[in-house]
Amino acid sequence: MGYSKPAIGESDWIIDSGASRHLTTRRELLEDYINRLPTSIMIGNGKDINAIGQGNITLQTISGMISLSGVLYVPDIGSNLLSVASIVDQGFHVEFTRTGCSVNKRNTESVIGRRQGNIYFVAGLQEIAFAGLTDRKDATTKGNLA
Repeated sequence: MGYSKPAIGESDWIIDSGASRHLTTRRELLEDYINRLPTSIMIGNGKDINAIGQGNITLQTISGMISLSGVLYVPDIGSNLLSVASIVDQGFHVEFTRTGCSVNKRNTESVIGRRQGNIYFVAGLQEIAFAGLTDRKDATTKGNLA
C-alpha cells in the first residue's frame, strides 16, 4: 500500500514544529494588519521568501477559538503554518498523539488538530465528530497562542 499525500488547501493550517513563527498566505485573514519591509524567511527546502506584512488571526478549532498574534503575511509560503515553537514560548504545552494534537496550560486543554497522513492540521468545528479527539463536544475554551 502506498502513502497518499493529503490535499492541502490555502485555508488549511498545518501545525508545524519546524516553523519559527506563525505564517499565512492569506492577507484577508489578518486583523490589525501592518505592512512590513520585506523580511527574508528561509523555508524547509532552503529557499528564501519574503514576509511583507503582519497581523493577528482568530481561528476556530474543535475546542473553541484561539488567537494568534504577530502572524506574518508570506504570500509565497504555499500553506498556512501554526508554529509549535511560538505556542510553547507562550507557556503552553503541546502534545501530539496518533490521531491529533492538543494544547494545554494551567489545567485547560484544547484539542486543536487532527492528523491526516503524516501532517497535523488545525481542526475546526465541522470536525467535532472526528473519532477519538475529544470527549468535550461543547467545549469553548479560548486561548491566546501568540
